[in-house]
Amino acid sequence: MTVRKPLLVLLSLMLALTMMFAAGCSGAAEEPTESPAESPAEEPEAEEPAIDEGAAITELTYEYLNSELAKVWIMNAVDLNEQLFVTKDAAMQVIDIRDSADFAKGHIEGAINVPYATFADEATLEQLDSTKTFVVVDYDGSKAPAVYLYLTQLGYDTMMLRWGMSGWTTDAAVYTVWDGVGADFPTTTEPSTAAGSFEPLAPSTGAADEREAVINGAKAYFASGGAEVISAADLKAMIDSGADNFQIVSVRAPEHYALGHIEGAINIPFATVPSAESLSKLDPSKTIVVACYQGHTAAQAQFYLKQLGYDVVSLHHGMSSWTNDAAIRANATYNPANVPNLPTVK
Repeated sequence: MTVRKPLLVLLSLMLALTMMFAAGCSGAAEEPTESPAESPAEEPEAEEPAIDEGAAITELTYEYLNSELAKVWIMNAVDLNEQLFVTKDAAMQVIDIRDSADFAKGHIEGAINVPYATFADEATLEQLDSTKTFVVVDYDGSKAPAVYLYLTQLGYDTMMLRWGMSGWTTDAAVYTVWDGVGADFPTTTEPSTAAGSFEPLAPSTGAADEREAVINGAKAYFASGGAEVISAADLKAMIDSGADNFQIVSVRAPEHYALGHIEGAINIPFATVPSAESLSKLDPSKTIVVACYQGHTAAQAQFYLKQLGYDVVSLHHGMSSWTNDAAIRANATYNPANVPNLPTVK
């Protein structure tokens, strides 16, 4: 017994030490494991706000309509001839927008030919000398107003020839002129109002700036047929048929509208066409038929509204083609007897 007791004591002591060691190991605090630092959540890049294309086009158009340019935008043939060949104004450039084949038959000396439907192309704009004052010439004044307004929106100094080549020459080989006689269709002095208030159309082509918005609007204009016109006879037939898929808008001055207009036509004076109030009167579900004096201002309104996305046609030669009443015509009207028959070159 005396031999085993020390052994037992020794074994007990070893066991106790082992347990203390184990307890110490198990109770030791573990070093904290560092988790990788979390990156703050990346905020999505703010998208560039899309340009309001309709507002950009409208602002540029309004800017023009309220400028001095709007008062001196059209030239008659005699004055143009004076500046080109008497005064010899080197800063003036005639741009003939007729088809190349018609340009080759006869044109104003010194004119360059830039066919109408190409004006939405950057290549066309790049060939224009921005130091010049452009005078746009077409057949009879129905297409040039659109190109005139388009170039003005882009900042070019531009004018147009009244009645185009039919105001310059009576040479039938160059252009067969209109006889200037109206159809004597009925008019009324009873004003009409818009059928309701409509949300204006707004283009959305992804334009990055106002210049691109204007150009894209011009592309939409040409793609939709450009300066589409309707004759007085065809408009009268539409009215007589009872069709309700069109809306007639007179863009003449209120005092001239009051003297007589096409029955059912509402009055939106040309200078106010881009206003929110005016646009709210246009029914986007219908074809807008724009009527003016001779077709020039209506064609400008047509271009602007087509840039916004409206379906628009212009009354060919305006109220001058609808009536012969001088009071209602209220403006200098086309008369082939007064055309100066100035020279052309091939």
